[in-house]
Amino acid sequence: MLFRSFNLFLIASTVFLKAQNIDLYITLLEKGKISEVKENLPELIERYPKDPGIFFLKGLVSNSADEALLNYETLIKEYPNSDYASLSEMKIGEYLFARGLYSQASNQFKKTIINYPIGDHHQMALDLMVNSYLAIGDDDSLKIALINIKDLYPKLDY
Repeated sequence: MLFRSFNLFLIASTVFLKAQNIDLYITLLEKGKISEVKENLPELIERYPKDPGIFFLKGLVSNSADEALLNYETLIKEYPNSDYASLSEMKIGEYLFARGLYSQASNQFKKTIINYPIGDHHQMALDLMVNSYLAIGDDDSLKIALINIKDLYPKLDY
């Protein structure tokens, strides 16, 4: 019994430490320390090759938009229930929005809001979705999307 408890503790500790490492590097990126993260990324990939956070980090530090999108799409496909899947969906939407692909961006943000009920980015996704619909003048689709989303998330700022 003691051995089994120790094994469970060891597994839980390993998972927690992995998440801490990834979050630490995301924090470093937020502070502008991109080169430091890029320098340590090969070691992280070696230590945690199957961790969804690695795909997210690779997407964040990529110099190529296509490569970043590929990492985000891989993460979403292989780890759809990961904490990073919804963030990857957001990054894809932000990319589409920045490129002026507002119709695709509006659908991407709507999908992010509807498919990932847990997250702290719903308000941003909603705001960008609204701006995308407004940019293409699709008021009818905007109204329908807002009605559907308001039923799911009544506390968002509409």
